[in-house]
Amino acid sequence: MAKRDDDQLPSRRLAALLRAEIGESGRYAAGERLPSYRQLAVEHGVAVNTASAAVQLLANEGLVEIRAASGAYVCVPPADDETERRDLRTELVKLHERLGEARSELDTAEQIARDLLKRLPPDEGPH
Repeated sequence: MAKRDDDQLPSRRLAALLRAEIGESGRYAAGERLPSYRQLAVEHGVAVNTASAAVQLLANEGLVEIRAASGAYVCVPPADDETERRDLRTELVKLHERLGEARSELDTAEQIARDLLKRLPPDEGPH
């Protein structure tokens, strides 16, 4: 009996199909719940154990998250490093500008408080 190539295993074939539906075709979006193992088995003509094994393969790759008593959900893809750095830089620039505005407002408030204190008569001390 000839040994089957791993890629010919039904679970691997189903995992490849689901991987394409998650990535390329966009049938399943980030955060979306995949059909149950039973639904996948019926839809793709495989055993429930095969559907379970296929989803487990995707979980091992980080494409889906299996939540006990809830199902398997498509993971949100991580942002690439360049996009993440650009977003972080944008947020830091905005924060820096806000801090500058707040510093200016505090300087103005401090000056007003100084001017008001100068207008007060001198403290005469205890009576």
